[in-house]
Amino acid sequence: MKRINLFNFRKKIAWKTTLWIWILTLSTMAVFIAYIIPYQKSILLTRMNNEATDLAITILHTNSSAFISGELGTVVLNLERIVPSSRSIKYVVLTKKDGESIIYYQKGWRIEDNTSDWLPSETDTAGFIIQSKIVNERVFHKPYRFTYSGIDWGWIHVGLSLENYDRTINQNVINIIIVTGAMVILGLIFSILFARKITGPITELDNTTRLIAGGKLDSKVFIKSGDELENLAESFNKMTDSLLKAYDELEEKVKERTSQLERANSKLENEILERKSIEASLYNSLTEKEVLLKEIHHRVKNNLQIISSLLNLQAIKLNNPEYFDLSKESQNRIKSMALVHEKLYQSKDLSKVDFRDYIVSLCEYISQSYYIENQKVKLEYDIEHLLVTIDSAIPLGLILNELITNSLKYAFRRNDSSSDQENIIQIKIKKDSNNNIILDFKDNGVGLPKDLVPQQSKTLGLKIVFNLAEQIESDIRVNSDNGTQFTLTFKQA
Repeated sequence: MKRINLFNFRKKIAWKTTLWIWILTLSTMAVFIAYIIPYQKSILLTRMNNEATDLAITILHTNSSAFISGELGTVVLNLERIVPSSRSIKYVVLTKKDGESIIYYQKGWRIEDNTSDWLPSETDTAGFIIQSKIVNERVFHKPYRFTYSGIDWGWIHVGLSLENYDRTINQNVINIIIVTGAMVILGLIFSILFARKITGPITELDNTTRLIAGGKLDSKVFIKSGDELENLAESFNKMTDSLLKAYDELEEKVKERTSQLERANSKLENEILERKSIEASLYNSLTEKEVLLKEIHHRVKNNLQIISSLLNLQAIKLNNPEYFDLSKESQNRIKSMALVHEKLYQSKDLSKVDFRDYIVSLCEYISQSYYIENQKVKLEYDIEHLLVTIDSAIPLGLILNELITNSLKYAFRRNDSSSDQENIIQIKIKKDSNNNIILDFKDNGVGLPKDLVPQQSKTLGLKIVFNLAEQIESDIRVNSDNGTQFTLTFKQA
């Protein structure tokens, strides 16, 4: 027989089965004890009640005439023949309804005039256990009505000893405790054996299942119980055989698939190496093109600066203020284009320029090149950070160049040189909800002449503005109230 490990046993079905069987046994025993002890007490009390009733009837028959006629001596003599002969009688009391009471007990007798203590109620005739004042101990007290010739004369009270009652109850309790203890132990042993008998096959299935789960697919269950559990074990063994066969087939497929994956992996590694080589070649080519493109922007910027310098030298050589102004305007136009290439050369993205940085740099350069004595012009910017392609940046730069140049040359030439009004040029660039770029240029100068139609102007600056606006497909609006305002709306190329 296998040794029982109580710690592991508690974790199994056998423990639960044992526990429930044992609880059922204890419950049955508790119900039995709760019933049998009161039942035995009831039987003993019934016997004592019958004994006391028989004794009261005997006393009634032997003492009725003497008790009624008041012959107390005769009553006492009759009681002496009855009471001492019985070890269970503790006392006898004869009580008249309108007279004294005779109390007879083992040690003697006496007469009491007060009968109120010995007159029970008319319905109180059942025996009961009391603590008697006559003998100073617990007794079974039975009142019996004293009736003679159809007349109630009083009561007969019989007090019986509880010695036999207590001894019997105690012995029964001891016997019940012994039987209960034996039944509890036997019930525990029986429940353990019964639980092991029931759960043994289940434990065998559980252990085999654990072995299979651990990888031992050839494990078998051996149960010979001749019932459904044996059939279950046979089905379980068939299942493990099928599982083992499927495992072997899967192993073969895994080996085959692994071989295919190794070949595919080798091919993929070669493709990756080839792709990396191509990527490296493309990266080198792209790097060379970026360097070349930066060099192109750099050279274009340098060439434009050379042209600007040549124009400046030519204007100085001619020594003509009109030619000098024309030369400066051309230089500013060239600078606006050169600045685009300079920003692209400095940018990480060679296709787009930071429009805010470009506009601020361009405006600062133009305002410095057109410094006019006693004329201070404040430039205000509200420009979002936008990335603009070169196709849009150069036309916009040239347009702003013309607008700023016109404002610096003509907008702030007021007749009243003592005016305190501050000269302001505002440039706002933002995107609207339709993703259009809006360029808003405004000064607070004298404004355009009232008879001038900007779209039909023959001046070179305004022609350049409208031609370039048309080139980038921009909607342009002009407002000459309180200064000059140009608003361009266009989509970025």
